[in-house]
Amino acid sequence: LVVETGAEGVVGSTVRVAKVAVGGSGSSEWLSFAEVEVWGTSPAPYADRIVTEIETAPVWVRVESVAPDPVDRVTLTAGFDDGFLFLADGEEVLAANLDGQVAAGDHDGLVSETWTLNPELWERSLWAFRVESVDEDDLLLDPVLQGQRITTGPVAYFTTPTPGEPNGPGSVGFVATPAPDAPRGFYDEAMTVTLTCDTPGATLWVTVDGSSPSREDGVSYKDDQGGVPTAEVAVTTTTILRAMATLEGWEDSSIATHTDLFLEDVIHQGALPDGFPVTWDGMDQASVQADYEMDPEVVEDADVQDDLWEGLRDIPTLSIALDPEDLFGAEDGIYIHSLQRGSEWERTASIELILPDGSTGFQEDVGLRIHGYGWRYHSSSLKHAFRLEFSPEHGVRKLEYPWFVDAPVDRFDSIVLRSQGSRGWQDFRDPEQAQYIRDAFARDTARDMGKVDGHATYVHLYLDGLYWGLYMPVERPDAGFGEEYFGGSDDDYDAINRRTSTNEAIDGTLEAYNDLLALSDEDLSQQAHYEAVEAMLDLTDLIDYMLIHQYTVNMDGPEVFESNNMRGIRERREGAQFRFFVWDMEYSLWEADDNYNIDVDVAGSISHVYSRLRDNAEFRERFAERAALHLTGGGALTPQAAEDRWEARAEEIHRAIVAESARWGDTDRVVPYTRDVEWEAERARLLTEFFPYRTAFMIQQLTAAGLYGI
Repeated sequence: LVVETGAEGVVGSTVRVAKVAVGGSGSSEWLSFAEVEVWGTSPAPYADRIVTEIETAPVWVRVESVAPDPVDRVTLTAGFDDGFLFLADGEEVLAANLDGQVAAGDHDGLVSETWTLNPELWERSLWAFRVESVDEDDLLLDPVLQGQRITTGPVAYFTTPTPGEPNGPGSVGFVATPAPDAPRGFYDEAMTVTLTCDTPGATLWVTVDGSSPSREDGVSYKDDQGGVPTAEVAVTTTTILRAMATLEGWEDSSIATHTDLFLEDVIHQGALPDGFPVTWDGMDQASVQADYEMDPEVVEDADVQDDLWEGLRDIPTLSIALDPEDLFGAEDGIYIHSLQRGSEWERTASIELILPDGSTGFQEDVGLRIHGYGWRYHSSSLKHAFRLEFSPEHGVRKLEYPWFVDAPVDRFDSIVLRSQGSRGWQDFRDPEQAQYIRDAFARDTARDMGKVDGHATYVHLYLDGLYWGLYMPVERPDAGFGEEYFGGSDDDYDAINRRTSTNEAIDGTLEAYNDLLALSDEDLSQQAHYEAVEAMLDLTDLIDYMLIHQYTVNMDGPEVFESNNMRGIRERREGAQFRFFVWDMEYSLWEADDNYNIDVDVAGSISHVYSRLRDNAEFRERFAERAALHLTGGGALTPQAAEDRWEARAEEIHRAIVAESARWGDTDRVVPYTRDVEWEAERARLLTEFFPYRTAFMIQQLTAAGLYGI
């Protein structure tokens, strides 16, 4: 006889066995097949916790106190199914999942709850526990009342909060952060730097390769007499000094990071610096020859030598220091494995902003990751972009520093370090058109039009002491950006990103954006439908957003690559509107008579909403009025205004660009691209062939599209 009860089995009390006729008819005196029916319940989930079984509810359990000595802390932990009541000497102390005297609903007895109670309860003479079930199927009461005596130690500091719980191990104090006797900055002579920790008896730990010092990593220095420790370090070339200090029973100091730059060594940076890999062999991509060298053809060119030296101090310097293995390690290096994404490929790093005069802008610890999409491949570009993520996990929650001189905010969650993927000297497509200005120009244009948009600046970037080129820090339009510019909390914002045909929410959800798309598919010539779209979308912002793409002839935006690089933000509240932001605009400013991004309608993108809005006469009039404002009367898109804006950026990096030429100008060919040849030629083309004529051509194009002169 085989009884099958399923994978989990059942608990039952009755089995009925019935005879079945042989051959399907009649009867038989022999038992040939058994049909088994079992009545019962699934295995009791509380079986391994039950000590006493009862058949009725509610249940009371009373416990007489043994009159122990007073305690400092009392906790009650109970698993119960379903309603629970606790009394002391007949006085109700707490109730859980009860509606009066009746259980308020199901409560999983396997999920225990814990309460911290008044220590005086420990001295009561009678404790009582009551459990009530909502049905007759199951019931559980499993309480543990615990008293604790806490021994008070000396005064200490606690870095980990333990609300309602005993304190963890404490520290006598905090070890002072080591400090050098020479500031970070630029040097041209060898020197000895003395590091000092003001905590007597502490041990100093020092590294000079970018790695984080610790008890396991670094050279140690300690005063044999228990006094203040000092360390003398010879600095003869560009050096990343990092130091921390420890003392038994004290909290470790934070890590001090100081970059000392020797520009003579920077400009002669070799092809194979010590400690760096010869090849970059990243996961899921082909191995490539590493590139570190400053090209001697540029460095030794007498016509630009002065500008090379001065250009390295014309703009701020950003020095990034982190464990070499985290950057170029075969297993965990984010630069080697540039295709890898997500928080698991984010590393803690130190960043120092050194101003042109050698003074310090800031030093903070930050999360560092590779940024971008198509340019992550080593085969596309050896110069990769980075993203700086500020969070308590790595250091401060926000960077608080006025990094962008014309920005109305000085707090930042996230900064992207643009490497100039498109139309840079390391670009395999159009390196001869490199300007390193186009994206900054688009951002500047947006703000000159009165639009709220991101800011850009320039830095010379160093990675663990190696010069890495000209980079452009920019604000990232995410939820943190929304919090700083528009108020509220970053938890309340949706931030939308579109990569070719894919919309994604980098913060929040796509729900509101999808609602906007759905509203745009109504007949927007009808005023009610038009107003419903406007309730969710800032139309003035949208018009300016489209005008920027139209004027700059952006070929990596609304019309091309399925409306790539779309970035939008909206607060999740009634009456809030989406705003859109320029992003990754280097693939722009082509020919003055080019016609792009006007007659555009890409499903799922904001260009589709724009196209649908054009069915509404009021929208067309608003567009025409806004276009006239910017395209005439000295507006932001008139020839002189555009040229002035461009030239301001060109002059800002005129000398700094020489170092970029030396670092990356020979990526695509043996003879390097240079400032005085290709860069100046493209600059002249834009000043003589694009800006003087683009405005007139755009007016003609908008007029033909019914968006101008209405």
